[in-house]
Amino acid sequence: MLSGMLKSDIAVQISKKIINAFINMRKFINENKDMFRRLTTVEYEIIECKGKLDELFDRLEPKKIENKKISFNGKIYDAYSLIIELIKEARLE
Repeated sequence: MLSGMLKSDIAVQISKKIINAFINMRKFINENKDMFRRLTTVEYEIIECKGKLDELFDRLEPKKIENKKISFNGKIYDAYSLIIELIKEARLE
């Protein structure tokens, strides 16, 4: 708008370039509107597939390992603690 108010040769040239840029941009959008529409459709499909994949991976993800209790020599241990204790008591023979 400022270049339209100024009367110098440079301001007129800049004004013409701005108008041409907008004309070219409008022409580009009109010529490629089908491509933009398809890209939008593909983007929505990707978002939908990502959601389905996230749900699938959540279902496939192994459940958190709970402490498993086991009995050994009349005592109840959690499996990890028992293994550590047995390793500490092991003797080289």
